[in-house]
This record gives sequence, structure tokens and C-alpha cells, in this order.
Amino acid sequence: MDLSFSFPFPVLGNGNDIGHQVPSIEMVRTINGPTVELRLETSPIATGHATLDHLVAEGKAGWFLRVHCARTYFRKEYAIAPADPAIRISTDDVEGRTTCELFLVALQDISKYQPADMHSDYGGASFHVRQAEVLAIIDTFETHIEPRFDPMEADPQSFIRFQVDASKPNGPFVVDLDGDLITVSLPREEWTLVNEMNGRIPDLAHAAIVLPVLMLAISQKGEYSTTRWAGRLHALMDARGINAQNPVAAAQQLLENPVQRGYFGVDRALGEE
Repeated sequence: MDLSFSFPFPVLGNGNDIGHQVPSIEMVRTINGPTVELRLETSPIATGHATLDHLVAEGKAGWFLRVHCARTYFRKEYAIAPADPAIRISTDDVEGRTTCELFLVALQDISKYQPADMHSDYGGASFHVRQAEVLAIIDTFETHIEPRFDPMEADPQSFIRFQVDASKPNGPFVVDLDGDLITVSLPREEWTLVNEMNGRIPDLAHAAIVLPVLMLAISQKGEYSTTRWAGRLHALMDARGINAQNPVAAAQQLLENPVQRGYFGVDRALGEE
């Protein structure tokens, strides 16, 4: 993590305040009915930094996980037990993309705080740390919480829907990203043609319609982070290891080479005729 905040004392994980590597910790999400469990893989969790781990052992510092869900406006800090580093949340409280931040926090005032491996700019200074101040910024985890959505099994149909625009006979289709699902509105003639061709060449719509829609969605999903479609799209790409930096390539990966499949379908239909 490359962080740089302003603190009145050295904080582990904040730039080079303390010359000690932040521990590598993973978070595992498990949904069981109406409850989601967020568990840190390392047990017991520790920083590996002598001063900080000693403060935890003395009960002067503790681990906390902050959970924030932009869609439901849920935001809460949970104390984490080092020996059992897990929390449980109701799925009624969180939905979609959720961010979790792991911290080490002072549980009481600490006088003459002088952690080992401080940056040389601090010299031999010592500090007074007040209760609830952050001592270490460990990591940020992102997860998707939606009990009935499995990103390993899902496809773009789970967040894109098509409808007919009866007000127009023909013309370009229109994409609406503001709702929970991406809505693609096709004029009457295009709607009829697409439905007819889907029975003969189902993959053609992927190349002609879904591909450009996905390219648009991937490039703008950050602006619509609270929508259900953006959360599902992010989870789908994350589960398949698809990088969003190149929306053109990412959309083709999600659709598993739609151009080849679409044109292959056309060629096969022409051959049959």
C-alpha cells in the first residue's frame, strides 16, 4: 500500500513513517443464509512489529475492521479478536460492493510512544498518543455481498436488460446506466429484427450490441459504484481476473471473444442456406 496521510506521530503503513513491512493478510467472505462472515486468513493476526504487537498483548492497542457499503450507506467499525479474526454482518445491512479497512488503534492513551524502526527524521522523539488514534494502517479489502449472485457462474445478462422503445420506429439504441440494471432500449424495427435473429444467430447480438454496451459500462462503472449493475460487473471481472484499464479488451474477455462467435454464427447460417 502506498499511503501518505498526515499524522502527529509515526504510523505503520503510512508511507515510510516506520521501516517495517506491513503484514500480508487476506480476507475471505462466506455467505450463510442471512449472514455474511468476513474472516482474515492469518490467525492469530499480528503486525510482526515488536512495539505494536506488545501494545496489543498489553491491551493498549486493538485491531479494528471498518466496513463501508456505499449502496446501503452502512458504515461501522468492528473490534477484531486476534485469535478469531472474523466478524459477522446481516445481509440486510450490506448489498453489493463493500470496502473493508483494517487498522490497529490505541485503546487508551499511550505516553512516550516511540515505536521501533521510526524514520530517521523523527530522531529520538517520543509521542503522546490519545485513545482511538490509529497506530497502523494495514490494508483495504473489497468484496461483493449479494447472497443470490455468484460471480463465478454469472454473465452480463445478470445486469443488462433489453426493452423496446415503442416511441421510435428505428434509429440508434439508447443505453441507460442510472438504474440498478443497465437498460438497453431498441426502437421497434431493431427490436423485431434482433428478436428474429436471436433465434438463428444468438451470438450476433453479443458482437453488435452487448460488446459496445459493456465497453461503456466498464469505462464508467466508477461513476455508478452504488448501482447493483456496477457491483455485479466489478465482482464478475474480479472473479475472472479481468483488468478494467482497457475496457475494449475487458469487454471481449467477459463475452469470451464475441466477434469470432458472432461472425462464426453468420457464416454457419449462410452455409446452411
